[in-house]
Amino acid sequence: MLPLPPQQWAERTFECAELGDKRRTKRLTRVAIELAAHTGSSLASSCEGDLAVVEGAYRLIGNEAGKRSARKQRPYEEKESFKWQQSSENIKHRLGAQMTKVVSVCDREADVYEYIQYKLTHDQRFVVRATQNRILIDHDQLLFDALSEEPALGTYTIKVPQRGGQSARKARKATLEVKKKTVTIQSPQRPGGRLAPITVNILIAEEINNDTEDRLRWILLTSESVETLEDCRTVLRFYALRWRIEELHKACIFTAKKPLTFP
Repeated sequence: MLPLPPQQWAERTFECAELGDKRRTKRLTRVAIELAAHTGSSLASSCEGDLAVVEGAYRLIGNEAGKRSARKQRPYEEKESFKWQQSSENIKHRLGAQMTKVVSVCDREADVYEYIQYKLTHDQRFVVRATQNRILIDHDQLLFDALSEEPALGTYTIKVPQRGGQSARKARKATLEVKKKTVTIQSPQRPGGRLAPITVNILIAEEINNDTEDRLRWILLTSESVETLEDCRTVLRFYALRWRIEELHKACIFTAKKPLTFP
């Protein structure tokens, strides 16, 4: 329950929002009033059939103004995504020559062009789960499409553990088909222009004989060799072990009596 009437709350909360145009701020306030007055309802239901308000709300949501637009203009070093490179720089500073033995394993959040480029140009090893279907230099083809056209190296079976309660994903065995390719990726457009293209290994492990929503599909960018099925299985195991590391971190946070320090 709001501490103020919907209109008063919305005006106090949003009337000073800087969206690049006073009309956008006014529209945001109007949408906030409707949503606050119909808590729990969808956007369309909250507008009570007023198509003009609904259309304006969706136009506002899809607009490139505000933080999203400003974020695109910020230098890479000032963005949150720079944390991945910064972490690698710190590790390199601590480990020195031993850095060649380190494989950075990251989930989809680290699929950042500048981060991958940094790892490659500094000869650092990595495995990053891909989320961006990037454009390739060759024939303007998309990354995932090019990978799907490759012949399979083979298949292998893994054990998928149960996740969540009894109603969540049940434990099972999954058969994965593996494909690989070396690709040259075109840089996305940046405020200062395009960066240099990068060449990287990529592999996909996709569960076969399973059409359900929890079907496994891992697409990984990596510095590691993917020439053979065994090479790919090694990279996939690196990625699979990431969850064990996360569980270790959780255990350390909840059980440590004082902050952990590492040499």
